[in-house]
Amino acid sequence: MAWKYRYSQTYVSRFVKPWLENMEDVKRWAYVHMPPGRREVEAFQKRMVKARALVENGVDIVRRNGFYETTDFWSPRQLQTFLGERLREEAELAHSAGRVCSYTVCTGVMPILDYLAELPFDAYDGIEPALGNQDMRIVA
Repeated sequence: MAWKYRYSQTYVSRFVKPWLENMEDVKRWAYVHMPPGRREVEAFQKRMVKARALVENGVDIVRRNGFYETTDFWSPRQLQTFLGERLREEAELAHSAGRVCSYTVCTGVMPILDYLAELPFDAYDGIEPALGNQDMRIVA
């Protein structure tokens, strides 16, 4: 059974066409989205052993990388629905440990300034004024 996907390019600047348009695309996706193999898992585990050793040094700032969490990729509604609560919980967890937290976003922030203002992050960093026409007079 074929299904239709409708989306307005008004909100997502880099959207060209959906990756999955029919069941054949879903079958192909299985080859693109394969789980990690033994070698990848072992390499990840080794990196985590090294990272765990750094935890003894303490944490000053918790940073959330949100480069792909803007309207360059998602609509404002999708961001609120899929990320809003998770971002609030992450920031509140950092605060409960007595730490400050920042959120890194780059472009695509103008349509979501109200949404960003409601999130309990202490700072936003990485906003790029030239690439995505962010008006820093409004952002600040």
